[in-house]
Amino acid sequence: MDLEKFRSDLRDRNSRFKPRVYEGYATSDLVRANKTFLSSDMPDFEIASLIHHEIQNRNSKDKNKEIIEAWNEIKNQFKDYKIKPIEWLNRARSRMQLLHNAPDQHGTFCVYVILMNWLDPHKNYGVYVGQTRKQPEERFVEHKAGIRVGRGVELRGMQLMWSLMPYSDNLLMAQSRKKYEGAVHHCLATVKAKGFKSGLLKVGGDGKNENPDEWPGAFQNRLRQFLRENQ
Repeated sequence: MDLEKFRSDLRDRNSRFKPRVYEGYATSDLVRANKTFLSSDMPDFEIASLIHHEIQNRNSKDKNKEIIEAWNEIKNQFKDYKIKPIEWLNRARSRMQLLHNAPDQHGTFCVYVILMNWLDPHKNYGVYVGQTRKQPEERFVEHKAGIRVGRGVELRGMQLMWSLMPYSDNLLMAQSRKKYEGAVHHCLATVKAKGFKSGLLKVGGDGKNENPDEWPGAFQNRLRQFLRENQ
């Protein structure tokens, strides 16, 4: 069982177009991998949540003995490790399909997304969206160390969310980086999420300051149309 393949499947910038990232994996491998990702010193909430979704999907369609046992085991694993699946993750990945990929160019910036722990006041997770010239992993470490930290990230930041990061490669030009940050921010802020007063996912970061109505030309036209129709 190749755990790195689980990670690489998420890091493809087009992974958001795959409703079931782990559809091709054997059920037994998913159960074993889920326990590994949950029991780690730094649990991977994203991968475990997507495995949870995949086994749940299989259980709803094919209630054979193996699937039923696997679904019960997955639920027990989350319970044993006192971890809650990210209930909005697949809705967020689906909504991110509105975004166009960035052109392949010789840029140096990227956009990253961090999972935020809002379980105590809201019983759910949120996200923080930022942009940086550094690698996402390096910038996340800085946040946790209190270096140019975004609001709340030092305390509540949990991990990078690779399946929500189509611009994680450092390809963005300096003059366009904030527009891409804003696109991810505004897109995720439309996702339904339980626990929050607005009924929508809580999204932190400076991307909220970008006004989609002021974006040039056809930049993110699918997202802009969606925002206009759902104001």
